[in-house]
Amino acid sequence: MAFRRLIEAEACPPGRGTFVAVEGFKLAVFHLTDPPRFAVIDDLCPHAGGDLSSGELTGTVVACPWHHWEFDVTTGRCPNGRTADVACYPVEVRDGAVYADLDNPMWQLPELT
Repeated sequence: MAFRRLIEAEACPPGRGTFVAVEGFKLAVFHLTDPPRFAVIDDLCPHAGGDLSSGELTGTVVACPWHHWEFDVTTGRCPNGRTADVACYPVEVRDGAVYADLDNPMWQLPELT
């Protein structure tokens, strides 16, 4: 796994998302509070391209600010039963900075039945 440094942890306000662009990726870094940890997903909502980093975070679910589609930031899954997900990445915090493995997203497309 090739973890890339994204942002200083202290630059991410608790309970909110922060936009980060790195190596062609547009990411939303969320500082979760219960329990304290970080989550990283793609920033663009698959519905219409809204920036998820600006969305309202409730627990582990962010609502897109444009049309309120929701995504669990710890899995990338849309909890409302829609078949749209966003990539979610493994995260580590090292020496006060947030790192993510952008080569190995933790999601898969839904199986076709």
